[in-house]
Amino acid sequence: MVLALSARGLLKLEFDRGQPAEGNDQTWQESPEALAPWLRELNEYFDGYRENFSLPLDLRGTDFQLQCWRALLDIPYGETRTYRDIAQAIAHPHAFRAVGMSNTAIPSRLLFPVIV
Repeated sequence: MVLALSARGLLKLEFDRGQPAEGNDQTWQESPEALAPWLRELNEYFDGYRENFSLPLDLRGTDFQLQCWRALLDIPYGETRTYRDIAQAIAHPHAFRAVGMSNTAIPSRLLFPVIV
C-alpha cells in the first residue's frame, strides 16, 4: 500500500508495490512519524473498529470531480449509491457516466464508500 501526504492531508492511497512517480512539483520522502496517524486509522478500519476517518484529505481534481468526491464522502458507512444517485446529489442528474469516469480518478479510493 502506498500512502502519500501533502501539507494539506492525504494525497494518495493505492495498493501498489512500487514507488509512485514524482511529478514536477512533488518529491517523495519517507516519514513514518507523519504516516503513523493514517496507519492507525487504516488498521482500525481493516480490523472493523473504525467506520469514519478523521484525518484531512488533499483532493485534487476538476471542479466536477471535486463535487463527485465530496458527494461520496457524504455516503454513510455501510451504504452504497449508484452513479445516478451521485449525479442527482450534485445537481447534474444526467451526468451519471461522467460521475463514473470521475471515480476512476479518485486519488484516495479506500477512504470512500462503495459505489455500484
